[in-house]
Amino acid sequence: MLNIILSLVVAASPVKKAVTIDGPYTHPAVVKMDTTDMNKVGETVPDGNGWRVFILSGAAHNNIEVVSKDTLFVLWAPYSGDATDFFLGAKVSYSFDGGATWTEYDIDATTLHNRLYPDVWFDKTTNTPWFAYQERVTGNPAKIYVAYDMLFPNGIFSPVELPESEDYWEPSIVAVGDNVVVVADNIFTGTWKVWKSTDHGATFTVVDSVTYDIVNHDTPGLYYDESTNRLFIAGCTYNYDDSVYVMWSDDFGDTWEGPVYAEMPKEPTIFGSWWYSYTGVTLNGKLHLLTVMSPEGIENGILYDAIFDGSTWNIVHVYGQVDSVGVDSLGNPVYDLNILKQARTPSAAVDNMGRLYAMFWRYEEIGTDTIGPDPYFMVSEDEGLTWTGPAPIFPYADTLDEGRSEFAPTVVDDGNNINIYFFGAIDNYGYNPLYEYTTVTVLPGISESRPDVLKFNVFPTIAKGNVTIQLSLPKATDVNVSLYNVAGQKVKTVYTGTLNAGTHNIPTSTSNLKSGVYFLKINAGERSASKPIIVE
Repeated sequence: MLNIILSLVVAASPVKKAVTIDGPYTHPAVVKMDTTDMNKVGETVPDGNGWRVFILSGAAHNNIEVVSKDTLFVLWAPYSGDATDFFLGAKVSYSFDGGATWTEYDIDATTLHNRLYPDVWFDKTTNTPWFAYQERVTGNPAKIYVAYDMLFPNGIFSPVELPESEDYWEPSIVAVGDNVVVVADNIFTGTWKVWKSTDHGATFTVVDSVTYDIVNHDTPGLYYDESTNRLFIAGCTYNYDDSVYVMWSDDFGDTWEGPVYAEMPKEPTIFGSWWYSYTGVTLNGKLHLLTVMSPEGIENGILYDAIFDGSTWNIVHVYGQVDSVGVDSLGNPVYDLNILKQARTPSAAVDNMGRLYAMFWRYEEIGTDTIGPDPYFMVSEDEGLTWTGPAPIFPYADTLDEGRSEFAPTVVDDGNNINIYFFGAIDNYGYNPLYEYTTVTVLPGISESRPDVLKFNVFPTIAKGNVTIQLSLPKATDVNVSLYNVAGQKVKTVYTGTLNAGTHNIPTSTSNLKSGVYFLKINAGERSASKPIIVE
């Protein structure tokens, strides 16, 4: 086992302010959302402890994996009823209809524990979902477990306890073929461990251990760049020059280079908020570590994109502002509490068109959990150098009561729209139950410039009777047009058949439908698109 003492190496260019431009992002309809608009995934822990299950948008990837618009996975734990070990085992929920319905499978159906901190990974090369999680029984050290669906999608699991994983927390997993790598940290000794399997998870060995020369650190995240076959371990330090750090491996975890540090801006003076203050994603060989910098003891702050290109860091300001207005009687900084530009709990994504997404909670007041915590997103089309202005994920404000719910880490572009998947608990701070919601955001400025995009319009979009669907096709294609309610249930087949190249007008009636929001979905060959309509 190799012990590496981390030393400070500052290698970064000066912070660049992102050029904020007006994004072409619009929402389909302004409606009031409540739990009836959402798809229920499962019951989790009440009384404020559910965040320990599914609110993990920091060091690890997330416990949510969106393989496509239709295929979603969630790793979570149900409520045990025990006052101390309030979780019961670990569950996986699969959805193959975009979150409309879910099927639960047990990875562990018996263990009572009080920590899960799950991570999910989908290996595209073998069509296999992988799951890593921690179980901590009261009075005992936490342990790390890894499982995969041996007969996907039938939910057959045989979890493996990682060797020497006692007291290690918050695992992060990547799997490609027979090679599986897991990283986790021991928060008591300040060490990482990297485990690797070369036999598809049957056995694991400890590859490397990293010892910090600091006490305050955040959990390392494990990220994979498919274009270079490179693994990254990255995260943040605090109380130590407010730095981000990265190590990388080009032999899938056998050896590691680095670390390379970059000092973050000193605007708030200190990095805060533990492992849910940053998250990573790779794009074209570069690591993007979306990082919130905030004053000590405060979870809201300024969002940066820390970009590592393989040798140096480039720090780009994405969103947010925190101003010091003086000091108190003890000499501690005092901050302006009325700035309406602060971020919290970021998530990162790259869509199939190569666009980079930053998703985060926007707060109206620093250090406040109840005033205006709404989910927003921003988009970069030049690998993080410039960003659009922030746009709300929901088309209405003040939707949720707590800013620790989860965004899915994958954004799917279906041609006319992006689809952002959102998971969270809506019943105030009770975290009971867990819901999934999909928000569709239209990209007219981008999609209209692409010749291969499926284009259609609906007239009128607010209907009391008949509507007309106008569809343009570049060639003869088999077409299906269906109408769905907000729960994802098909309520009507509007048209099915073959249409020639050109523009077609397809009429349909809404007179027999209840008032509310519906979605028209068109499948034309290998392409699909959807648009909302409101029935009055």
